[in-house]
Amino acid sequence: MKLESYYHKYLAQINCGYSSKIIDGGLGLRFSRIVIDELNIIKQENCKAPENKRGYFLEPALMLRSGSENIELETQLGFSLDLNKVDFEVLPWNLSLGLHFKY
Repeated sequence: MKLESYYHKYLAQINCGYSSKIIDGGLGLRFSRIVIDELNIIKQENCKAPENKRGYFLEPALMLRSGSENIELETQLGFSLDLNKVDFEVLPWNLSLGLHFKY
């Protein structure tokens, strides 16, 4: 089944970390709620669309940042723990890379 959806994600997050001249790092814990507003079935292969369109997740993450004084490379590795057993597919982990600018 292939779906297209429009959703809202609400979250609360707490972080703690360490900062030095060379590297910044930390741990984060996010509690989030996803509400699917609209769900369009693009391709169906004998499957039904999910009935439960709300999900609650606990998402711990590890964050690292390093670079010069004004620009840093940032990475985050996180996991999604499904708290209410949703009936739609959720990726169990995520990895992001980015640039952090200070001005």
